[in-house]
Amino acid sequence: GNFLSNPGAMRDPTTMPGLPAGMPSPPDTAPTPDMGMPSDAGDNMQPPPAPEPSPTTTPSPAARPEATEENISAGDTAIAAAEASIRQRDWSKMKSLAETAEKVAATDEQVARAETLYQIADLGTYYRGGVSRAMADLTAGNEFNVTDAISLLVVEARAEQLIARRGARNYTYTLDDLPFVVSKALAKFQLPMESETGQAAQAVYESIATKSTPEIRADSAGILRSLQNVEGADPQRIADWIETRYTPSTTQ
Repeated sequence: GNFLSNPGAMRDPTTMPGLPAGMPSPPDTAPTPDMGMPSDAGDNMQPPPAPEPSPTTTPSPAARPEATEENISAGDTAIAAAEASIRQRDWSKMKSLAETAEKVAATDEQVARAETLYQIADLGTYYRGGVSRAMADLTAGNEFNVTDAISLLVVEARAEQLIARRGARNYTYTLDDLPFVVSKALAKFQLPMESETGQAAQAVYESIATKSTPEIRADSAGILRSLQNVEGADPQRIADWIETRYTPSTTQ
């Protein structure tokens, strides 16, 4: 099926089937790293300069609570709440719940678990926020490249929804329904995707987003394990959590 109507079918393609009848031929030059079209592409979209701050580093912990039975129980409860928010893709709460878990963690194990959850929530929301801002910046009539061979024409866009045309068909997506190949193209307008932090953010987001699959999570964990310099995060511990602790919830 068409990758646009089967979002999970593609992660980061390097080639695509031929364009449907009536579509213009692919540009002679590949898109620039920031997904802009060639300079002679007329009304095609050029990303505005939009420097984006790095994800927040893990907050410095306050004095750790004494490891009493009551405090350990409170730490376990807070960690469970943070994990549940990630599994349920509760983007508005996962970061604050993970930060709470860091504050109440009472043992070394709890501290490590809470830190990892905060890093996951931080990187995931960082990437998703960049995609949302890119959507909000799109204007009807803009065209942007998804791959070397495929571009989308913007019909309507806002931070939570994109309507785009390819050939004779319009595709409507909410922010969380975007195919990953499209969200990656949009993220490049806002985030430093060539950096290890950008790559880690993409891997985390694609591990926990609605459109993720076991295969994508395995691939993302492998990407995380290959990274060494992710600002404010330990990609090895994040990969461990994705591989051993993450089971997506069907509760939205």
